[in-house]
Amino acid sequence: MDIIENEETDKDTVEENVLEELFPKKYDLMTETEVSLKKTYINKLSGTKTLKYSIILPDNTIEVYELNNSSLSRVCVMSGHEKTVTETVFNPNDDNLLFSTSEDGLVKMWDTRAGGSCVLDYKDEEEKIIRPYECMDVSYNGRVLCTGSQLVEDDAYLVFWDQRVPKPLGGYWNSHTDDVTQVKFHKEKVEILATGSVDGLVNVFNIMEQTEEEALTHTLNAECAVDKLAWLGDAAVACLTQAHQLQLWSTASARRALHCDREHIARSIKRSRADDCYLVDSFTSVGGRPVLLAGSYGGDGSTLRALAVAGDRLLPYADFPRNRQLVRCCYHDRARDLLVTAGESGIVSVWRGVPDHSGVDEADDADLRDHVDVDASGDSDDSGDGDGSEDEGGSEDGDDSEDGDGSDDGDGSDDGDKSDDGDKSDDTDKSDNSDKSDDSDKSKVSDKPADSVTHEDSSERHDLDKADSNKQETLGKAEVSNKAEDSDKMDSSDESFESSETEGGEVQDEVSGKLTGALARLQARRHRPY
Repeated sequence: MDIIENEETDKDTVEENVLEELFPKKYDLMTETEVSLKKTYINKLSGTKTLKYSIILPDNTIEVYELNNSSLSRVCVMSGHEKTVTETVFNPNDDNLLFSTSEDGLVKMWDTRAGGSCVLDYKDEEEKIIRPYECMDVSYNGRVLCTGSQLVEDDAYLVFWDQRVPKPLGGYWNSHTDDVTQVKFHKEKVEILATGSVDGLVNVFNIMEQTEEEALTHTLNAECAVDKLAWLGDAAVACLTQAHQLQLWSTASARRALHCDREHIARSIKRSRADDCYLVDSFTSVGGRPVLLAGSYGGDGSTLRALAVAGDRLLPYADFPRNRQLVRCCYHDRARDLLVTAGESGIVSVWRGVPDHSGVDEADDADLRDHVDVDASGDSDDSGDGDGSEDEGGSEDGDDSEDGDGSDDGDGSDDGDKSDDGDKSDDTDKSDNSDKSDDSDKSKVSDKPADSVTHEDSSERHDLDKADSNKQETLGKAEVSNKAEDSDKMDSSDESFESSETEGGEVQDEVSGKLTGALARLQARRHRPY
């Protein structure tokens, strides 16, 4: 169904009874709470597997809630940052410990057992310049912290910390040229880190390497400011841009597997105005299927729906008719199929997935096919690759590298061309050889139309149920190869973090030692901290 042009208000493009049929996955509203009697705003949320959740409020306070007996109870309130609090993350190995970053340039660790008291301030006593931090993350074993800063004197910093030591281990600042908006550690590999920035780049690092140049393994060009990142598999990253686009990238090949613009997503959630469509976040379903949560500003702002990635398509997945607010953040507990949402009305809602046996949840990482070059744009009629017209004629997609508008460089060639400076392009060139082999790989493009949500509504649920039969195995094979190459590191990851005391009493381990070594060399080169 086409987007309705020049319409004053956004509305559903199908009837209510049809919506219920189209979105097969059901979520029941388990409980919700309003965090304040006054109107407030929540735009950041983090959670744990033990049902604790933290939110950030506009007055720079942090509140922690716990889910008990199907109700949310407030555990503690924490305050201490002088400027906007930008991120909170629980320690994966101890959910009583919560880390926070702020534009005041401080990183704090809080203990929720002690009434939310601050137990450690992380800061660089020798650095006179304040670095306002925009984001942070903690490695899956809870040992290494990474914070991303705003642009400070032409540099955007990634700063690393050992969670046991208040002073920084080291930092990178040559890889991004604008505010760092996202840092995300791999869910199983302590050494792998993905970062995103307003400069439109998604960088992937192996922080076990000695220098920033060696650590930068891939530079991916999102071509738009990065809003959110999420690891959706061993070698798959979802990128949500500030232009409300969804991109899926394979870090095994440094190629874009899927690109969906705002109009395409609005059509997929069955809304009439693309300008009112917004993206919340992405996560992995119980069965392993990549899922995008999106909504609409139209009407009372209560529209909230989820879309499933099925090969090279977005298909209706779940509707949340009892939602009451514009949702800005979410946390998905995959083990319990609990989805926690929060937003502009200051409401924290907990949604419980209804067990389903239709197969809508079932998928694997082959849904993120690294050899597929897809541009699911709303302007599919004008672009050379969005409407699938190349495939209908039975022609090979060998001309895919010359898309009509050239904007979707999902073949990986953008990774070699998009650098703004020589340093970045050097890092990209040595990260992989995908730009040399893409022309041959692109001949494997699926013959399915990229913008296939225009098919009849009545068939969409059937397509979602049957999507697994059309899966490709290329990305899965790439992941197996990756795991084989990294097996030694994976097997010894715990050993890498076994601490030992030096003569000076400083705690050292393999990662912190290498980051400290990198810091020393970088300091010598630039003659200043970091």
